[in-house]
Amino acid sequence: MRKTLLEELLDDRLEIERFFAEIGSRIAVKGSESSFGHPKVENFFSELSRQVENVEGQQRRLDRKQATGFNVFDFIDPDENKLSDVLAWLLDPKGSHGQGDVFLPQLFEHLGFGVARNQRPNSRWFS
Repeated sequence: MRKTLLEELLDDRLEIERFFAEIGSRIAVKGSESSFGHPKVENFFSELSRQVENVEGQQRRLDRKQATGFNVFDFIDPDENKLSDVLAWLLDPKGSHGQGDVFLPQLFEHLGFGVARNQRPNSRWFS
């Protein structure tokens, strides 16, 4: 299972803390006893953790409504012919997807053909 951003951040934090613990006194900051102000590092990661948790919460709420991370192709291994079949199915206003002609005018609009809402695909395109 893939790690969350927060889990990756915590792993990175532990790695950075180990790094600074190992080099400790070898990196002396001019006029300072400590090498890298550990409280600053701690504050940085605390604030970053708080912000990441906030963003992940926002993303979870968005995903409940829009499923932004969902991609059916993550679960299947389609080849070019299968992808063509899927596209043909989506673009067919009479397709079993039940969405009518929603997809085809959007494709035309995206390609810059400017299909007006009252101009629907000709049924002869699909037999």
